[in-house]
Amino acid sequence: MIFEDLKLLLQRFPKLMVTFTELMNEGYSVIDITMNANSKTLLNSQEVRLICEKSTGKRILLTSFIFSKENKETVFQYELPDKGKELCPGIYLNADVIKNKTFKKKFLGGYQEEEVDEFLDIVIADYNYIFEKIIKK
Repeated sequence: MIFEDLKLLLQRFPKLMVTFTELMNEGYSVIDITMNANSKTLLNSQEVRLICEKSTGKRILLTSFIFSKENKETVFQYELPDKGKELCPGIYLNADVIKNKTFKKKFLGGYQEEEVDEFLDIVIADYNYIFEKIIKK
């Protein structure tokens, strides 16, 4: 049932479906799915996040945006800390991931704004989690 629902969801995100299928063929499975409409950083958009994991513990975050105005889909892929190497459940970044993160450059220089914004969204989510679950208590 869940796999069928995932297939229906991915039909709306064709580029994500291609990347997801490649990961499945490499032995990854989905361990978390998040969907947002009207993301905080991008108005009039839809976003899907999949966290995929191999039996070795290697994890990858796939994020896909569809911008309503242009109906254009953009997919980003990030390596996450291996299972057991995260700071705590719910936090996907550690100092090494942040330090070693590289962004693709645009043709005329500069970075792809959507890719940088998405990475910063993950950083913000981690810090919000830390504040809500650890510091606030």
